[in-house]
Amino acid sequence: TFLSSILLHHKKFFVPTIRFISFVKVYFIRHYSSLYLYYFNLKELIMNWKSGLLLHIHIAPIASAKMVELNTAELVPGKGIVNDRYYNQNGSYSKIPDIRDVTLIENEVLDALASNQPPLQEKPIILKPIEHRRNLTTSGVPLNYLVGKKFQIGEVILKGGRLNFPCKYLADLLKKPLVLPLYNRSGLNCSIEKGGIIKKGDKIIQLED
Repeated sequence: TFLSSILLHHKKFFVPTIRFISFVKVYFIRHYSSLYLYYFNLKELIMNWKSGLLLHIHIAPIASAKMVELNTAELVPGKGIVNDRYYNQNGSYSKIPDIRDVTLIENEVLDALASNQPPLQEKPIILKPIEHRRNLTTSGVPLNYLVGKKFQIGEVILKGGRLNFPCKYLADLLKKPLVLPLYNRSGLNCSIEKGGIIKKGDKIIQLED
């Protein structure tokens, strides 16, 4: 047939092209299906979110010092967590005006890094709750969704200020390639609207606007 003659005549072109298309398909499925699934799961979390949990509380006394885990903490509006470096105005960025009374990150992000999802780096990255330098580690809370929204943890009411940006400072401090893998999922900076006590295991509940 006419089509067969064309295919035979251009076999040297078509076969490599088909092989290349197949390669692209396999590469996309292996590397980017997980990216789709990550954001699909995030969308599901946002739509179904009612409450989450506070898993960890961490502070550091001064800039670059090792984080210390607490079971309970006192939060003061306009200052932060008592005894934290930003509460004491001696954090790395204390002289730069910003919303950073308290910083949060999702435990789901740590799990995703550990399983290399999505595959933005050569291999999995282990980032422990005591290493990421955010004050609070949450579970079941879509933090990116909470910019401009109020939510409660224990006695405390926080308001999402801005998304936290991954920085070279953290990557250099831990000697781990974190800038790209944490892009758009590096956590949330919050202001303290109402102070009080929080403790590990507290529920995190969004408040009505």
